[in-house]
Amino acid sequence: MGRLEGRERKENEDAFSNVSETAVCAISDLAHSAELEKIRKTSHVINERGNYNMCQALREWMEDSKKEGRDEEKANTERERLRADAAEKKIKEAEEENAVLMRRLSDAMEKMQELSQEVTNLRKQMRLA
Repeated sequence: MGRLEGRERKENEDAFSNVSETAVCAISDLAHSAELEKIRKTSHVINERGNYNMCQALREWMEDSKKEGRDEEKANTERERLRADAAEKKIKEAEEENAVLMRRLSDAMEKMQELSQEVTNLRKQMRLA
């Protein structure tokens, strides 16, 4: 179903910009909507006749919902960035630890080669004596 155009839109806007408090209360109660209840308590959407301008109220509600969605998206993006940063930090720490272990292993292997050479030299000396 497409958007309302022209006369139909104007008729709907005229009707929904002048909704009685009784109707707003009934709709709010039936929908169990905290947002509609909030609208009911918002005085700036009440027109000069004391009725509710639901067009304005619903536009504001949609804008608030969009803003909440954008804010939530920003928060999610920030959480993901923090997770990525934490993962990157852990990887860097693991790489640094790996480098330290590799140096220790290399040092130990050099020491083993030195000791092996000493053993070989001692065996030669024992044969000569």
